[in-house]
Amino acid sequence: MARQIRINAQRRDRIPQFGWVRPMPSVKVDGFRWVLIGNKLKCSKSWKTSWEFLIHYLGEVMGSEWGNEEIRSKKLPDRHPVMQWYDGLCRSQTKYKDTLDESGFIHGVVDGRAWAYVHLAYDLYLMADRVELHDRLVDRLRDPREFQGARYELSVASHCVRAGFTVAIEDDTDTSTQHPDFIATHKATGEVIAIEAKSRHRPGVLGYEVQALREPEPSVRSIALKALKKRPAMPYVIFIDLNLPPIDESNERTWENQIADDMERLRKLASGHHEMNAIMLTNYSPGYASRPFKAPRWSHRWYESTLPLHPVSHPEALADLRLAHETYGIVPLWFNDEPIGETMTIEVREEDP
Repeated sequence: MARQIRINAQRRDRIPQFGWVRPMPSVKVDGFRWVLIGNKLKCSKSWKTSWEFLIHYLGEVMGSEWGNEEIRSKKLPDRHPVMQWYDGLCRSQTKYKDTLDESGFIHGVVDGRAWAYVHLAYDLYLMADRVELHDRLVDRLRDPREFQGARYELSVASHCVRAGFTVAIEDDTDTSTQHPDFIATHKATGEVIAIEAKSRHRPGVLGYEVQALREPEPSVRSIALKALKKRPAMPYVIFIDLNLPPIDESNERTWENQIADDMERLRKLASGHHEMNAIMLTNYSPGYASRPFKAPRWSHRWYESTLPLHPVSHPEALADLRLAHETYGIVPLWFNDEPIGETMTIEVREEDP
């Protein structure tokens, strides 16, 4: 009984940090670290932390042949965003190699590129462990033209998992009808919600080709209107990423005013009930990971309709979606059989090349 109380307390303590996800199932046997992902086992003698496992896992998912070809055939600025992040990770490891301690750990600052790489790996891990990692998603992640959309859909799916939802991905190859990106079911209440994920394109960011560089602006009205055309016959939540440089005190008020104006215009366009129950605006800024910036503000804004076409039966399902942003971006450092609740405190900043 005492052991069960302790386990329940540990699980309760994890939720504010990591959301409704289980600790990474792992055990160490005869010097090998075994990690369970869904119904598959991975093992290595070298994984001391979950971050080391995740770095290996992302390389395995994307494919070593694909990654090596990117490195061999392209200069760094022309490589896929994931491989640019990988370069930043390698540079960080090299920079701090002299800090190796007796336990085999190095100590240093994790820059934006290394963080973006590990964060992508953790989102992929959550999909493989709690949902299903489809080959179609991995193919889209490899394709520079589709990477931005696939990466944000993965972010939103991870957000839903952390909020306590199961996720069923819709078939994006079915063009016979419009449908949302996936259907999320709240495990605590059974509430079913359609989810759509949209990310603004910015020239030269996240693999999007450079056309004419201009000052980025936060308008989301056109992309929101596109999402609203899908009209699923159930509660509907739209996630939109601004894909802007990290928001700070110098530009926050200007951008908030523009976004508020867009939301008011959308409200006026609606005749009667609103097609969506809520819009979550985010600004995760992974595309700016190799540019100088301060530690990112986890920017988000939640706009909930007071007159939705399909009201939820359980408001707590929407509340869990809204609050899950507080855990997004936190990647556990330890496996499940080591200290629970610890994360690496990192400073995200640009390092010299």
